[in-house]
Amino acid sequence: MIQTGKSGALRRVFSFLLTLITALSLCFSAFAEAAPAKSRGTTLLFFSDFQHKDGWKDPNETLAGLLDALESSGVRPDNALICGDYSAIHGRNNHNGDPRPGIMQIKEEFTNQYGEDWDNDSMIFVQGNHDRKTGDISAPGLHAYDDYLVYVMNAETEYPSAQVSRKRKAIVQSGAKRLKKCLEKLVKAKETRPVFLASHVPLHFTARTSRKGDNLYASYLFEVLNSYGTKLNLVYLFGHNHDNGWDSYMGGSCIFRKPGDFLLIPKEKRKKKAPWYAKKTITFVYMNAGYCGYFAQASGESRLNCSTCTIKDGKLLFQRYSESGKCPLNGAGRANKTKNDKKLIPAKYYGKRKTGSFAVTRRKAA
Repeated sequence: MIQTGKSGALRRVFSFLLTLITALSLCFSAFAEAAPAKSRGTTLLFFSDFQHKDGWKDPNETLAGLLDALESSGVRPDNALICGDYSAIHGRNNHNGDPRPGIMQIKEEFTNQYGEDWDNDSMIFVQGNHDRKTGDISAPGLHAYDDYLVYVMNAETEYPSAQVSRKRKAIVQSGAKRLKKCLEKLVKAKETRPVFLASHVPLHFTARTSRKGDNLYASYLFEVLNSYGTKLNLVYLFGHNHDNGWDSYMGGSCIFRKPGDFLLIPKEKRKKKAPWYAKKTITFVYMNAGYCGYFAQASGESRLNCSTCTIKDGKLLFQRYSESGKCPLNGAGRANKTKNDKKLIPAKYYGKRKTGSFAVTRRKAA
C-alpha cells in the first residue's frame, strides 16, 4: 500500500508538471506570434537616363547588372523612382520621343528580377527632356506611400531643362509656387515622412548653364526647397547631366550632398565678368539618382550606377551601387576637359570623394 501511495503521488506530481509545462509553452508561443518581427525598413531604388549610346551596353543589360549587384549585396528594393529620359533607348537622340518602349523594358527587368509580386504600378517615372508626355509618365505633384512621399517634377510642366525663354521662366516659377503650397500643407500637417523630390533636371550650375541656359532659373525652386528643408525631410533627385563632362567638378557620375554642404546655384542676372552662380549652403539631401545608360566624356568618375535610400529607425541611409557592387556616393571633382570650365569654376568648389553609406537623421515635426 505504501508503494502504491507513493506511485500515485508521483503520478500526480508528474501530471501537474506536464500541465504546467504545456501551459508555459502555449504562453511563450502566443508571445512569439504577437511579437513583431524586426523590420528591415523600406528601401527605395533610384536611377535615370535609360538611354543608348554607341560604345556602351544597352541600358536594359546595365539595369539587369545593377539589380544583380543589389541582390548580391542583400538589397531588395520596395519601390523604384526613375528620373527621366527613356525615349532614346535605341540611339534615337530625339526630343519629344515616345517613352513607352523604354519604360516597358524597365518594368520587364524588374519583373524578371523580382517575379510577379513586384508592383510595377507603384513605380515612379519622371518625364525627362527627351520624353513626350504619355500615360506611362507619372503625374506631377505629390504621391503618398505608407513610409514616404514622392513629389514628381516633370520636365514639361514643372521644371524644364533649357530655360532661355520667358515661357520657360514662367513654367519654373509656377512649378515653384505649386511646390511651396504643397510643402506648406505638409508642415501644417506635421509631416515626418521623407519627401523625395523626383526631377530630371538638376539645380546646380555647370558650363551647360552658361552655354545652353540649362536650369538658369533654378534659384526659384532652390529657395523654396532650402526654406522648407529645415522643417521637412527633403531629398532632391536628378539626372540629365550624363554627357560632355558637365558634372565633372561635382563628382562625375556619382553626386551626393548632405544638409550643411553647398551648391553653386545659377544667377538669373549677373554683372559683367561676375560669377554665373552664388554659393549656397543647403538644408536638404541633394543627389543624382544614378545613370543607367551612359556617362560620356567625364574627367573623373564615370561608372554607371544606381542609388538607394533605406528608411529605418528614424534615419535615411543612402548607398550607391555599380554593377560591381558598392561604389562612392560622390566622386572626386575634376575640371571639365571636354568643355573647359576652369575659368568658370575654381578648384575650391570641386566635390570631395565620399565612400560607403551615409545616414541622415530624420527631422521631427516642426
